[in-house]
Amino acid sequence: MKAQTTCPPKEALEELLNDSSVETPQSDVVEHVGECSGCQQRLEMLADSQSRIIELVQHIDKTMPASESAYWPALKAAQQLEDPALQQTFVPTSTPTPPATGDGLEFLEPSDDPAFLGRLGHFDITRLIGRGGMGLVFEAHDKYLHRTVALKVLDPQLANDEVSRQRFCREARSAAAISHDHVVSVYQVEKMADGKLPFLVMQLIQGETLEKKLARDGKLPLLEILRIGLQTSAGLAAAHAQGVIHRDLKPSNILLDSTTGRAKLTDFGLARCIEDLSITRTGFVAGTPLYMSPEQALGEPLDERSDLFSLGAVLYEMATGRPPFRGATPLAVLKQITDRPASSARSLNPDIPAWLNDMIQQLLAKRPDQRPISAAVVAEELAKRLSAFEPVSPVQIPAVHTTGACETVMRQHRRSRWLAMTAGMAMGAVVMMGLVWAFQKGRTVPPAEPSREVGPSALATLSGNSGPIWSVAFTPDGKDLMTAVENGTVKVWDVDKREPDSTLTVHEGATWAASVSSDGQLLATGHDDGSVHIVDLNSDQIVRTFKAEGPVRTLKFAPAGHVVAVGTRTGHLDLWNADSGEKTKSFLGHKGIITHVAFSHDGATLGSAGGDSTARIWNVQTGRERTELQGHTGGVYGIAFSADNSLVATGGWDRAVRIWDSASGKPMGTLEGHTSDVWAVAFAPKGHLLASVGEDRDVRLWDARHLKSLPTLVGHTGTIYTLTFSNDGLLATAGREGQVKLWKPDLID
Repeated sequence: MKAQTTCPPKEALEELLNDSSVETPQSDVVEHVGECSGCQQRLEMLADSQSRIIELVQHIDKTMPASESAYWPALKAAQQLEDPALQQTFVPTSTPTPPATGDGLEFLEPSDDPAFLGRLGHFDITRLIGRGGMGLVFEAHDKYLHRTVALKVLDPQLANDEVSRQRFCREARSAAAISHDHVVSVYQVEKMADGKLPFLVMQLIQGETLEKKLARDGKLPLLEILRIGLQTSAGLAAAHAQGVIHRDLKPSNILLDSTTGRAKLTDFGLARCIEDLSITRTGFVAGTPLYMSPEQALGEPLDERSDLFSLGAVLYEMATGRPPFRGATPLAVLKQITDRPASSARSLNPDIPAWLNDMIQQLLAKRPDQRPISAAVVAEELAKRLSAFEPVSPVQIPAVHTTGACETVMRQHRRSRWLAMTAGMAMGAVVMMGLVWAFQKGRTVPPAEPSREVGPSALATLSGNSGPIWSVAFTPDGKDLMTAVENGTVKVWDVDKREPDSTLTVHEGATWAASVSSDGQLLATGHDDGSVHIVDLNSDQIVRTFKAEGPVRTLKFAPAGHVVAVGTRTGHLDLWNADSGEKTKSFLGHKGIITHVAFSHDGATLGSAGGDSTARIWNVQTGRERTELQGHTGGVYGIAFSADNSLVATGGWDRAVRIWDSASGKPMGTLEGHTSDVWAVAFAPKGHLLASVGEDRDVRLWDARHLKSLPTLVGHTGTIYTLTFSNDGLLATAGREGQVKLWKPDLID
């Protein structure tokens, strides 16, 4: 009903407030107020107390008008959040919700083992983790696959409601479409034996929510803000690339995995596919008021930029220890979100850098077109800032997925950037594009679809590693390959048979680096707690452990003897005697994390790459820096020496592979072709064949002497973190997908 086409007079609004005792509200006025933001503000100003609004909302709820307006349901939801006595599941249909009985777990089938709460299909229920607006979450044991999972079950009270089932199925489709390190994985969708009660089988995250961490710790250190912010925005970018808007991004929906330290987005139960236009709009505003965007609070159409506002609110709380908008009631919070700017985060925490304060303010812009273009852009800037301290986690930031609205904004911003660069417009007029331009400044940007010649397929794929692989190392004879897995194990592969020989459990946490001594007798592994384990490869036993000067990120045995170079996240680079466990030399110069180390083949020189945008060449005998390689515009992640020691190659955040003269440190050229971060580089054992890998999943081959591109090796489906050549020229590459691929590229002089 839309009979009221003009704004009603003040008297009509007052009558609406005063007549909540009348059986039927003034439907035309109710309908108009639901659609008119101006009248909504007038009504709330006329209400001299919050209780009058509550009474009106409760009264209108008895005969809710058939409307697409989100205003009245939003107020209802806000009041339910404020008053526990009013809390219930709001289902936008006329289907009544039956009251709960008992503990609400009567739908579980009895388990054969009394230690479990019950059973769902072949899943034994260990415990109830929590309850949400749409269902219950359990920890369970999968009897078929022998793994622990999380089950999200549609609330049985809603199982007979068609809208609820549709919404739950949308969640399944939305979440299952997203595959990313920083989004909780959905493995499958199941139903109970009677086919009526659906549930999701999901990845179980051991850890805590960001909400719990903030409640305990308050504002977070800058590095934690950058890490969590980067990972959250990267997860959002992956969701947006699939056309999914989260709609309820908040600290309680960001899980912090205690085993890997990663942030993971969860609960896409309020998400809706942008393309899914067949579902009737109910006008119900889903989301949490503290982190809700203005357009969401007003019931307006949403695109991906609504999530960016929520991201800004989360960053604000991490930086200050409190949400950006606070009020005595949820309704007061909604009014602040729509009407008032947030206080500067820096006014509450002067320690945060100005650029972060500006980013947060931009994300919290009231108008979507004044926010950053995309979550991917935000992630890229945070990655750049974080790379100055440590190597950025291997997040996959997808190509920007846009609705029509976002695409229009992008075109406008591209034009604004051009004007800013050519006409020198005032900074205040181009805040948005100044930021976007800064994100891209200095990066080696190849064509949108760089041409490449594809080389031969992999000789073999070694599957069965139980997680992402961060480091690979051949034994000197090339017969065995070590893979350092994120779960703390090292798997030993028989290269000829293409099968594992053994699995070494060397640590409880991640194994970031592994290296084999030149005589093939020892294996060294490095870990987050600073421990370096030395394993005797004859007995597969740890024979020595020593503590480095910080969390270990990289290590490498020297070309002769049992000396191992160890680089840490705290900037320490030291030589250790693997036989005695004693530190023999320190190299001082890097500011921040050391991402990779490499020896020249004669052992006289040590190279190191760092998050401080530099690579350094050291004299091993004296411990002095010989030269500093400057040219990368972000963190340097890989370094390698050519077989004749004449060239050094580096790769990093700026997508570039750079070639240097080893003796003088003079830059020889830049190899362009990667479309994302370069994570590792390696020279072949003879000549000047160079391989590089990274986030774009390609294995790029180069003639480093003549600065030429060679055929690209393709086949990986995830970020490639590491690579190495055997002494006979076999190339091994591995990464996020947990597989090793073996290649035999042609060597060049």
